[in-house]
Amino acid sequence: MLETIHTFLSHLVVSFDQILVDKSSYFNFIQVYTTSNPFEKDYLINKLHHSTAIPIIELKTLFSLSFPESRDNEAIDKLSIQLTETLIPQIKRFKRRAHAILPKIDELSLSDNEWLLLTCQFLYHKRRFLSSAYLIEQISQLRNIDYDQLIIELKKELPHRRARKITKNESTNDSKLRPKKRRKINDDEPNWFVMDSETDCSPALSILLQEKGVRQRPLTPATPVKGYSKVCKTPEKGTRHYCLYESKVSLFKPLTPIKSKKNPKGMLDTSLSKKSKIYRELPILDYERPHPVHFKATKTSIEACQGKKRRISQKQLTHASCREVFIAHGDDFAIEMSGNKFHWSHLIAYFLGGEQNKKNIVPATAASNYNTLELVEEFVAEKLRNEECKSIDIVASPVWTNEESLIPDELVFNLSWKESNELGEILNKEETIYINPRSHTRITSTMRQSIELIRTFDESMEEFTFKR
Repeated sequence: MLETIHTFLSHLVVSFDQILVDKSSYFNFIQVYTTSNPFEKDYLINKLHHSTAIPIIELKTLFSLSFPESRDNEAIDKLSIQLTETLIPQIKRFKRRAHAILPKIDELSLSDNEWLLLTCQFLYHKRRFLSSAYLIEQISQLRNIDYDQLIIELKKELPHRRARKITKNESTNDSKLRPKKRRKINDDEPNWFVMDSETDCSPALSILLQEKGVRQRPLTPATPVKGYSKVCKTPEKGTRHYCLYESKVSLFKPLTPIKSKKNPKGMLDTSLSKKSKIYRELPILDYERPHPVHFKATKTSIEACQGKKRRISQKQLTHASCREVFIAHGDDFAIEMSGNKFHWSHLIAYFLGGEQNKKNIVPATAASNYNTLELVEEFVAEKLRNEECKSIDIVASPVWTNEESLIPDELVFNLSWKESNELGEILNKEETIYINPRSHTRITSTMRQSIELIRTFDESMEEFTFKR
């Protein structure tokens, strides 16, 4: 019976509120409870209490309700009434708090089931305070309504999040430079890029890349390695993986070693991660793996986001910090690391027009998030602001080899656009950038310069031309 209980917990505990509305699931749950021995009943109740924050007494009442033998509509309705009445004190308390922060919430005409779901979600997330941003976010997800549209319906504008005020001793320019300076702490490290010497690359571009430290070696296809889309072998039997794929030339870099005591800065091995263990370690987490996201970035979409503040943080969306997600995946080294070493990263950047929701974020290291910013997001924004092209199609695809892991093995960004060269010819351009969200290794200054060389080299002129 314990195995049956574990199965139920692994599948249902992360969405316990749905059990209270889905009567079929509730029947099954009661059946497990009523056929368990006293020890198993206490075990089940205690696990649910820690996961949902619903008091033990109320949980025991829920699962002690009379279990009808038939499953007809009348029996289900009767059970539903009993179930709702059991949680009435919690629902009433939640309603009072909701009306206090959103006086016009009655205009939404929330049903009893919706109030039940919202109450259980609040208890499940173990929140001490109920904010208007959290409540509106939960209602928008529950009814599948756009957040901004819901704000309009409520006729209430949420206060903007404010940045820290700059003191008299600080200048605005200095405050803008600090984050960029912090991101580029690895600028003294060498250029790790390797390119295939046997590709049909322009001689002029090849020389310029060598001057930047890019090594040229004959590369051959290698046996696939978990976590990487494509790998190659060097003559010295070294393994390299894709970092940038471009029509003119592709750049490869060494594989990131697995994190260990000897190499604490390596990447996390997620091959053995289990979803049931992750949610058991972090029951408050409200997040599922996202699908690939397609977005057309334009100058208009960027301008529309200028000055637009995020209504809610990534931690408020998922109810857990990114560092906690890594720890739940077995990253023991993350326990001793600062939380700013891990970021909930957007698949499509918010300042490019991407959504601030759970379908557009993945758990990643801060290093990989900065790599994405510099290699993908800033590149897209600059081309559009300089009007070098009208739009850029972005397909951001998280890739997993372990179906149980929430942290992707790789983030693949496919960019495509049209632009004209120095001769006025319209060119179809494509790029693919590969980011490792588990790695703490930053792209160095010379590596960024190498990618910039490839992007700005004009083959029609057979010379290096800056377009900025």
